[in-house]
Parts: sequence; C-alpha cells; structure tokens
Amino acid sequence: MITKLTLERFKCFKKPEEFSFSKINILTGMNGRGKSTALQSLLLLSQSIRKNNSPYTLLINGEWVELGSFNDLLNSDSKIRNFSFNVELDIDVKEYTLSFEYAENKENDRIADLTGLKINLNDYFEELSSGPGGDLLAENEENYGSNDENVPKSFLTTEAVKPINIFKNFQYISADRSVPKEFVKKWDDSTESLKIGTRGENVINVLAYHGKKLSIEPERCNKAEKDETLLKQTIAWLSFVMEGANIKVEEIESSSFLSLLLGAGNDNIHLYKPSNIGFGYGYVLPLIVTGLAAKKGDTIIVENPEAHLHPGAQSRLTQFLATVASSGIQLFIETHSEHVVNAIRLIALKQDINLSNKDVSIYFFTNNFHAEKLEMNINSQISNWPEGFFDQQEKDLSQILKLGLLK
Repeated sequence: MITKLTLERFKCFKKPEEFSFSKINILTGMNGRGKSTALQSLLLLSQSIRKNNSPYTLLINGEWVELGSFNDLLNSDSKIRNFSFNVELDIDVKEYTLSFEYAENKENDRIADLTGLKINLNDYFEELSSGPGGDLLAENEENYGSNDENVPKSFLTTEAVKPINIFKNFQYISADRSVPKEFVKKWDDSTESLKIGTRGENVINVLAYHGKKLSIEPERCNKAEKDETLLKQTIAWLSFVMEGANIKVEEIESSSFLSLLLGAGNDNIHLYKPSNIGFGYGYVLPLIVTGLAAKKGDTIIVENPEAHLHPGAQSRLTQFLATVASSGIQLFIETHSEHVVNAIRLIALKQDINLSNKDVSIYFFTNNFHAEKLEMNINSQISNWPEGFFDQQEKDLSQILKLGLLK
C-alpha cells in the first residue's frame, strides 16, 4: 500500500507537497488545483514500469495518461530542470521509501530520464546508469542480488524490485468514460486480459470471457447473490447501486461481435440497448467490474465516480467502493461530490464494512495549490473544515432566505 507521496517541481507543485494515504483516499476541492496532478504522478510511474519493466525511462504518454512533453510536467516557475517523486510503501508489514528523480531527455521530449533512484536511502543510480535500463526488472527475479560477477551491476536486488513492482498492479478508470456500445468486436480466443480500459471500453469483452468462470473473493461479494462469479456479482452490485439492473452479454452467431443489453429491472424480459437505458448504468458498470476483478494488493484510481448518478446512487456506489477497499485493494477517488464524501463518513461509523476513520484520508485542494488533509475523528466529524469544502449549499440557502425575506 502507498502510505505517503511527496511531489517536488512537478506541474503545479513547485515546493514539496506531501500526502499521507490510507486504504481509501478521497481527493476533492477547487478545479485545476492539483487533484489530477497528484494522481498523475502515480499513473506515470505505473505506465512506465508496466511498459518498460523498469523506472529507467518515464513515459509521458502511455497506457494511463498522455501529458505531452517534459516541459508540461516540469513546474513552470522552477529553474531546476528536474522533478522528483518520493513514495513510501507498506508491503507485507515492511516499509519502503522510494525516491525517483527525472530530468529531460535531450533527444526526445516525450520521455524523461531517471537521474536518481534511492530505495530505503540506498543509492541505486550508479548501478542503474552502468547498464541497460530495460533489464532492471527482468521477470526472472532469482538473479537479483547474485554474487556471480557475470551478473550485470545494473540488476536491482530482489528487495529493491519488490517495492518497484507494486506499480505494475494498477487499475485506472478515468472521468472520460464511454457508454457501452450495443455491439463490440470480440477478443481473440487466446485473450485472457482483465484490463477494463481507462474509459471502460473493454468491459463487455471482460464479462464475456471471464463473467461465468472468474470467482470473486467472498469479502467483495454482494451477499444478496449466492453465485460468486464475476457476471452474477456485477449484476448484483449494479442492481444495488441503481436499485434494479440486469445485464445480458451474448456472442452474435457466425460473427466476430458481442452484444450487450441492459435492464433497469431484475427480469430478463425488459432489456434494452445501452443507449436507451441512461448514462448512469454505463458509467457505473466499468467501476464495478474493475473493483470486483482486482486482486488483493492492487491499486485502483477512479475519477468522478458520481458522474450521471443521482445522490442515492452515489451513496450506494460509495458503499461498493468501500467494500472493495476493505478487501485489500487501495483506492484513490477524485470527486466533486459531497454525497461521496458523506457516504464515506457514514461508512466509517458503521460496523457492516470493515473501515474506520483511520482507513480514510481526505484531501481538500485549495486555491493556492495546497492540499490540506482533513482530520476525521472516530465520530466521523471533521475538525478542520476549510472554507469552500462543500459549503455552497449553505451559502445558497442563506441567500435564498435573505432575498426571499426582502420581497
């Protein structure tokens, strides 16, 4: 689990900005003040390590995010031409500190070069720079730390590889989700991927290929459904969030396409094309499938889960996400919804989901590009409630009352 993140000279954060994280983390606040930036730092590391099997080259445009060029990542007021990510981890009750420093690549501004790496204060950069970056995290880990003088010095020790590999286990669902199509081209028979896609574009194929054979861990199952397969649990949770739902995924005979039908009820008769059932169902579907299919130890980043949902559905979706987080998945949520925040506060008070106030971190991003951590006590009360933190309703109601009395 990622327990702390410090960013310096990265985008809007010129001076070191520090975040302490828990099982479930909520980032909220003003638009354009750094919420996405904080999450992008983690996504950049993830897409680079997943692609290159090492942190040696930072891919500015990749699987998760496309952010342009090096100058787009460097703080515009910084005179120093590098930025740094400091990440603290807790893996199997062992703590790690990873410090990454990146500078511009003189030949390609679409990547950044690793110029410093420390793991638990041990400086690995000299070893890294002496050998090929692509071999740093070879799949065969038994060679790491070998005393054989023929083993390149650029290989990291097993103990160093373990914390870096945590960035391979990421899932990301962006705010720009796509409504499921009625027909999609089916994957090859050899496909076994559980990648939902950042926009949820693969959700139909995942349900078609894994829906009836992938068993979900009991802690994440909706108890109203005895069948623990991915498809049945997806239907159960979607029905819970939307107060009634059904899904039908079929292969179209003699074709290379799959079809999807959705229903607002629990029967198999009233099923419709996704375009005729409302955006809310399509926007929630990839979140549920991602949460159910994730493995313990994974990290899930979700943007605006509340999109196209009424307040009650937002609250129930948050209950699902909290269930996922309580089962060994670390969750990051970027949101503008007070219903999501209040649902988490309520869940922390209840006993039905194993989450307490200590398992929740809430950050409010202010006008001056600072992230203030809100202190939530055992009674789910926030002691340092900042100006602008979900107080617009009170301000508007006050104005309505004041102006109404003048008439």
